[in-house]
Amino acid sequence: DLLDQDGDGLIDCAGGMHDAGDHVKFCLPGSYAASTVGWGYYEFRDAYVKTGTQEHVEDILHWFNDFYMKSTYLDENGEVVAYCYQVGEGNIYWIAPELQNENLLDFARPAYFATTETPASDMCAGTAASLAINYLNFKDTEPEYAAESLQKAIALYDFAVKTHTETEGLKV
Repeated sequence: DLLDQDGDGLIDCAGGMHDAGDHVKFCLPGSYAASTVGWGYYEFRDAYVKTGTQEHVEDILHWFNDFYMKSTYLDENGEVVAYCYQVGEGNIYWIAPELQNENLLDFARPAYFATTETPASDMCAGTAASLAINYLNFKDTEPEYAAESLQKAIALYDFAVKTHTETEGLKV
């Protein structure tokens, strides 16, 4: 009920950034990129202001983190019940990103979720890092947005810790 609120069997996974021409939203490279851009903005904000790129970098951070917040489903206690960490499959459809438009991308894509039954602590922790730095970047200018970033960062981190397991002796 939390994921498919209108009961039509579909989940809205629009937004965010895809990886390449396969149009897959992969969490690990995406959350790493978002965290790194966010940390750079946090450390060197004056340079972004000075070069006139502050609005651009904030737009990029919103694209990433708006999707991460939208894809994090919390229960009434504020705990993660699901997190969508991948949308699409690389072997289904490929088109150069510069040629894409809504008509060409109007097809169903599978989505993958971290839950207690199918945990993905690495995906959740990486996204928590991006949302945490997002909080720091926007706490003074967009306090409500920043507060939601922090709430979901903490929930995802707690979920990652709770569902993480170590496997010894794994042979590759």
